[in-house]
Amino acid sequence: MARRWPVVVLASAVLLLGVAVLLLPRASTQGGDPAAATGLGGCSPLSDPAGAAGYEAALAAFADPDFLGADVGLSLRLPDGRLVWMYGDTTRRPHAEERTVRNSMVLDIGRCRHLVRFPQGGAAIPDRDDGIGYWPTAMLARRHEGMTTLYVMAQRVRPATNDLGFVILGPAIAEYDVPDNGAPVLRSVTDLGPDDSARIGWGAALAEGDDGWWYVYGTRHPGATDAFGWEVHVARTRAGTLGNVSAWEYWDGSDWVDRADRSVAVIPADGGVSQTFSVIRRDGARGTTWYAVSKRDGDLGTDLAVWAAPAAEGPFGTAVPVGLIPNDARIVRYMPLAHPDLTPATADAIVVSVSRNSLDPQVLAQDPLLYRPFFVDVSLPPLPSGRWLDQRHSD
Repeated sequence: MARRWPVVVLASAVLLLGVAVLLLPRASTQGGDPAAATGLGGCSPLSDPAGAAGYEAALAAFADPDFLGADVGLSLRLPDGRLVWMYGDTTRRPHAEERTVRNSMVLDIGRCRHLVRFPQGGAAIPDRDDGIGYWPTAMLARRHEGMTTLYVMAQRVRPATNDLGFVILGPAIAEYDVPDNGAPVLRSVTDLGPDDSARIGWGAALAEGDDGWWYVYGTRHPGATDAFGWEVHVARTRAGTLGNVSAWEYWDGSDWVDRADRSVAVIPADGGVSQTFSVIRRDGARGTTWYAVSKRDGDLGTDLAVWAAPAAEGPFGTAVPVGLIPNDARIVRYMPLAHPDLTPATADAIVVSVSRNSLDPQVLAQDPLLYRPFFVDVSLPPLPSGRWLDQRHSD
């Protein structure tokens, strides 16, 4: 089954908020050999997509029997020039042994788009032996010693006991070896902290600085408040040390410290972001600007919005709406994600994808491709607000 409306996920996750703990790595227990050989599915022809319209057309045209629909849709340009995509809950054609996997990986190589196939036809980040699965949230890559390491942050999840949604159990990191011109091979999956204890969902976004630091953003819902959004926290670590949580430093409002429990919110929950969002950096004539991109007031909100800051840790200004992505009686639109690698670094615009689903299974039965993200172009500085961004599927 495809992921249910993430507002239910929010409600379930709020019940688990507790005392913050220092995140300590805990190895996942998984079946099979994580380093078993992987390969690529067949070539789905790919033209040279440009802008939101081009990438939306490319996704609509992607054909593989093990990829019918999916949400999330992170993207990252690898050092060898290829483009890797990570998706969340992925539905497959009726003949598939597993009709849904928690995540999948796609690779753009030249004029072809390939589904990356993992052992036993499983997920790119395999479920644990106890059935806990992983939803990808952010990616970064590092080139070293003739090899690229791909780091994928994820949230581990289990179905709620009332079967009305999913419970977020805490973050995790998957690492892949990516040989030049070869398929990514899973090296390891590491859970951060014990299940049910993570107060801040670290890895909700990742961003790379030009100073050798990688910035790790976390989201948290404050619980018993009227806020529908999620507040944002930020940590940092040196490039390539993402899996070594003991090396992380946390922003306490005035300095970087080594205690997670001193982290402070850099974007408040009132008018805050979705549980998973994006942070990008743009270098211009006036200096460096950092942008957080998300749905204001979380996935219950209506506005695609941008928060700007002079540094990775802020201070972030007030959200500026750049378009409308409300939910309606038929369709829910959630988790906007920025794709800075799909436009030139000097461009004043970015491509943003928005996940899409329906509470009515008949809607997806009539239009299966609706359960794929759609894409929009967003200017930086933002365009005037008030544009409906999914007019084709609105009531």
